[in-house]
Amino acid sequence: MAFRVGMGIRWPEYYGYMREAGFDIVEVPFARNTEDLVIENYAGVNAVVAMGEPFTPRVLEALKDNLRFIIRHGVGYDKIDVPYATRLGICVCNTPGAMSTGVGETTIALMLEISRGFFRSDREIKGGGYSRGPVTRGLEGATVGLIGFGNIGQKVARLLQGFNCRILAYDVRYNEARVQELGVEKASLEQIARESDFVSVHVPLMPATAKMVDAAFMARMKPSAYLINTSRGGTVDEEALIQALKQGTIAGAGLDVFAIEPLPPESELRQLDNVFLTGHLATQTTVCIQAGFDSIIRSLREFQAGEIPFGCLNPDYVHNRPA
Repeated sequence: MAFRVGMGIRWPEYYGYMREAGFDIVEVPFARNTEDLVIENYAGVNAVVAMGEPFTPRVLEALKDNLRFIIRHGVGYDKIDVPYATRLGICVCNTPGAMSTGVGETTIALMLEISRGFFRSDREIKGGGYSRGPVTRGLEGATVGLIGFGNIGQKVARLLQGFNCRILAYDVRYNEARVQELGVEKASLEQIARESDFVSVHVPLMPATAKMVDAAFMARMKPSAYLINTSRGGTVDEEALIQALKQGTIAGAGLDVFAIEPLPPESELRQLDNVFLTGHLATQTTVCIQAGFDSIIRSLREFQAGEIPFGCLNPDYVHNRPA
């Protein structure tokens, strides 16, 4: 029997891709929807391909009669109340590994942009000026601290090998094989703050990681160091970061994510010259998008077959499934 799947996406060709895989696709408007719109858009579907919509207890209660499966096209699932979904017997998945290449590339690009200042040179030349700029630190031979050493952190470590970097990594659980393969040193957060030329954040947003990079962390960083965030804006204390950038506590920051998105017009980040900003675009590559949908098809098929699907975040859902 065809599985009725709701999708609100920006890439219309993937509606057809999912239909070719055998799913009954319900197209809904793509938006960062409010709770009311999510309830309206996804009424009657069995599964949702989530793109960042809020699946709060109110939304889940409204949809629970039909909804059995939510999968995030991406890694971050902070907009989905996973414990509440588990209580209702709703399986929640993400697509681990599918976004690693795009986020890894973006992380390296942000490191190079903010440390070398290419964007400033581009802006100056287009404004009619021309200078070679100051001598900069660059990435070659730098010490890089990774906060989070999952699929994305490991991808960043692999890309950094071409720059002869010393790599420190903090995680609550390490993949020991990757630590050895990539020549990474396990480190505490304090050591990462104290010794790194670049600190790069790669953890999901959850209560334990909210504002984990705070004023105290930044105060321990070198004044010549840079902070890179391609995870979630909420993992960094944004107000403390603004003060650190204004006061020269750190040299600069490269940010693809923000506490509020889109970044508010009044945000001081827009006015600072020692920060390089991109609009949550790390995963916007054809490679990441395709890999995400291939992972979604795999997980949906496994779920329909009665298996715990790939990328499942709450395997205990099976104990609460409706009869």
